[in-house]
Amino acid sequence: MDLGKKQYDMMTLKRNIYSLSLIEILKKQHIDADFARNYILNPDYQLTQEEEMITINDVLEYQPHLTREMLIFTYKKTTDGPYFDEICK
Repeated sequence: MDLGKKQYDMMTLKRNIYSLSLIEILKKQHIDADFARNYILNPDYQLTQEEEMITINDVLEYQPHLTREMLIFTYKKTTDGPYFDEICK
């Protein structure tokens, strides 16, 4: 998949999540707040040290259509996640 030349729908990105770089998805694809929470900011999918360093601020920088409020609201829907408090700082 060439993330820099083509936009993929969320389902395609989800199906290929383990073969893609979260950093590349973040920088080159248009994602929604749910995708950011479920995959980009989720430690279960962060497989490299670089991915482990992704923050809410990184998401806001590379996905300017998203707001902090949208991301925090998305997190509040699933506050039982182990990373909720850390991400929302």
